[in-house]
Formats: sequence, structure tokens, C-alpha cells
Amino acid sequence: MSHPLTPDLSKLTDEELYTKRNELTNRLNYAYRIGSGDMVHQLQLVIMDYGMEIEQRKYQEAVGQLEYAKTCVRSPQVCPHCGYCPCCGRPRYP
Repeated sequence: MSHPLTPDLSKLTDEELYTKRNELTNRLNYAYRIGSGDMVHQLQLVIMDYGMEIEQRKYQEAVGQLEYAKTCVRSPQVCPHCGYCPCCGRPRYP
């Protein structure tokens, strides 16, 4: 279930997502301490939206790396210093 007042998270950077989620988690802890059940529920929904966006980005990155790894079949290795494929000279991950 998504919160209707959650902003468009696709416009935020990863760092902004993590920072905002941490801020919301601090507010959630405060809401627990003061016993505001309604606020707790609303914050949980928003935090869940941020978490889902983070997970979706991680998934998309993993899929992209996997797809790119499939394009170079001669060498599964990557130079640890520069990240380039030794057989084709392309960066291993986009």
C-alpha cells in the first residue's frame, strides 16, 4: 500500500533517498515514544515507499549488470583497478 502524499521518488538521488528515509525513521521513533498510533501508521507507509524505491533501484542495477555481463562471453573477469573487461576493453558495468 502506497501513501498518497509520497512525492515522486524517482527524481531523488540515492543519497537523498537514504537521508530522507533515515529522517522519517527518526520521526517514527518519536511517534512511538509519544504514543501516536495514527502518525506511526502514516510514517510506516511513507517509509515503506522509500524502501521500495531503494529496492527497485538495486534490482534494476543488478539486472543491468547481469545483462551487460552476458554480452562478453570470452572473459568473465574484470580488472580490479579500472573495472574494464580485458578481452574487449569496455567497462564491465554501465
